[in-house]
Amino acid sequence: MRFRDRAQAGRELAERLASARALRPIVLAVPRGGVPVAAEVARALDAPLDVFLVRKLGAPFQPELGIGAIAEGGETYLDERIDRLGIDPAQLGAVRAREEAELRRRVRAFRGDRPLIAVAGRAIILVDDGIATGGTVRAAIRALRRLGAERVIVATPVPAAESVVALADEANEVIAVEEPDDLWAIGSFYDDFRQLDDAEVVAALERARRARLPSAEASGEPVPIVIPVGGARLRGDLGVPAGARGVVLFAHGSGSGRESPRNRSVAEVLRGAGLATLLLDLLTDEEERADAVTFALRCTSSAAAAAGERSPRS
Repeated sequence: MRFRDRAQAGRELAERLASARALRPIVLAVPRGGVPVAAEVARALDAPLDVFLVRKLGAPFQPELGIGAIAEGGETYLDERIDRLGIDPAQLGAVRAREEAELRRRVRAFRGDRPLIAVAGRAIILVDDGIATGGTVRAAIRALRRLGAERVIVATPVPAAESVVALADEANEVIAVEEPDDLWAIGSFYDDFRQLDDAEVVAALERARRARLPSAEASGEPVPIVIPVGGARLRGDLGVPAGARGVVLFAHGSGSGRESPRNRSVAEVLRGAGLATLLLDLLTDEEERADAVTFALRCTSSAAAAAGERSPRS
């Protein structure tokens, strides 16, 4: 089967994912090519859409030859062939540093100052426009598991059959439209497989967000917001169920935040009872990092003091 373009491939893929709607999933696209595919899946499932950044690690002597991948958050997958290829640690370190820099650039370009949508305890549908060796997807799955994703479904219009088998021990499911035995080039399955630029990715994400906002607000599902306060920007998650008769504010300072599973669980119960919720972090990103360091130092000092009290005195 050939696809007219990524959007048409996404619609075909969405049909095979119809049963996943009951999971209330989050759809995460692997940019850039996975975004238009994932946008169609998210629209069909009425699911939130975000990107999850992954970069292939190419061999120093042949960058197109994938030897691993790195995902946002630092999760790394390395192919077992590295030893046979004679790639030394210094060469690998240089490749990784370059791709980490590009990964950070893309996070800023595609998400700006907005954090990754909360994935802890959620079902995730990870979408790309095709999967060849599967290294980048493997790194993404492991990163999402580390972030607490409860279920990870890999979805793509056209994966190599051997990659589907290889990913079976990492993903809960792998869903595809076509599974060719010989996948020489993903682009050969598309009439239009042109490369997207950053602006097109950002525009597609914004269209998906705007299209879904009314249904998200009607159901009370939280949407991320940013509140400017002086020169700072505070992040929050606002959920307003239909007919809300009040609002509960969770003001998070040191030690807990809006990503806390406990706080999110309590907020979900309140929304089910007809109350709007706003989970607001009172610390900026910089203050939160500084607070984490201070907290770690306090714990270290307390442990040292306790050890001193237990030691014999002369």
